[in-house]
Amino acid sequence: HTAPCHDEKKLKRVSYKDILKATNWFSLVHTISSTCTGSVYVGRFKFDRRLVAIKVFNVSEPTGSDSYFIECEVLRNTRHRNIMRPVTLCSTLDSENHEFKALVFKFMVNGSLDRWLHSLSSTM
Repeated sequence: HTAPCHDEKKLKRVSYKDILKATNWFSLVHTISSTCTGSVYVGRFKFDRRLVAIKVFNVSEPTGSDSYFIECEVLRNTRHRNIMRPVTLCSTLDSENHEFKALVFKFMVNGSLDRWLHSLSSTM
């Protein structure tokens, strides 16, 4: 396995339970996007009232856990002003003792980079 995205000593610890509550039990209303490798939710933690985007990896898929570690490795080794750094991460077991992996980012009020790129290219 690879090293975490950041120095873990600097990150606020969040549990599976914290993420569950922040996303209102992974409510569809809180879902921003969803793919076979995972879903992104908007939420907020009780200890911090700012909105966050929580990327939950689908580790039941054959490549789900690998996707988490690859993304952590890329984020750890990439420095660019347009790439958001995770606020924190969560790698633990869920309430049924299944593997659970998530990355937490600041919520982008104006949408995703993907949406901005595709909307700009469609107007040209």
